[in-house]
Amino acid sequence: MMESDEDGDGLFETIIVYRPSKSDMEVFTRERDGSVHPVNAHKLAAYKKQQAALSELWDKAFDKDVDAEKFIERVQETKRKIEDAEKEKKDDQK
Repeated sequence: MMESDEDGDGLFETIIVYRPSKSDMEVFTRERDGSVHPVNAHKLAAYKKQQAALSELWDKAFDKDVDAEKFIERVQETKRKIEDAEKEKKDDQK
């Protein structure tokens, strides 16, 4: 389980529960009143895209045939995927 204060206001508004055995996650939002609600399907899909990008990097980054240039390319590709998913999460809030 992980909590995060994404906007820096002192409230841990995002709660992520990982299920490694099933390669799955659930994501919740905490409101100021303390109530907790699951995020909608669109936002959950964006979180899962970010997790998949990181997992893919981890799985491929240390292949024996990966040189420094290829590693940097993979990191940059992962960064783009994470940023794209972050935009999806923010677009969902509009």
